[in-house]
Amino acid sequence: MTEKEYRSHPAISHSQLLKIAESPEKFKYYQENPEEPTPALIFGQLFHAMALQPETVNDLFAVAPNVDRRTKAGKEAFAEFQKEAENKTIVTADMYQQATEMCEALRKNEFVQKLLAGEKEVAFFWDDDLTGEPCKCRTDVLTDLGDSLIVVDLKSTEN
Repeated sequence: MTEKEYRSHPAISHSQLLKIAESPEKFKYYQENPEEPTPALIFGQLFHAMALQPETVNDLFAVAPNVDRRTKAGKEAFAEFQKEAENKTIVTADMYQQATEMCEALRKNEFVQKLLAGEKEVAFFWDDDLTGEPCKCRTDVLTDLGDSLIVVDLKSTEN
């Protein structure tokens, strides 16, 4: 199941529960007016894809060319890039480089490699026993280590 399919599924997620805990009005507002992704969120999505599903990166992201968009030539080059990058998330070369370096660091750590070796992007759906509300969650990785099933949640931060 793709992330887009998961996100469009009508069951409620943890992030939605956080919004409704603030107020039902805020939850309804965000349902009707989805937020534009912040640069930090976009970076996290890029890092997540690079680390867990590197085969999808080129389908999902496009690295913006380093052109001066104040000039006619720069505007034309960027417009051509945007046309080619349609339906992809545009990231800067710096973001791409930083995410690449972070993934290289992950790959150097043997224990991290064991954690990331499991089944990726596993979606779960159930009905809450108390309310009957359909619920959902998606793990980054499910990994068996010895006798333990480990749920891995990969995160990135600005600091």
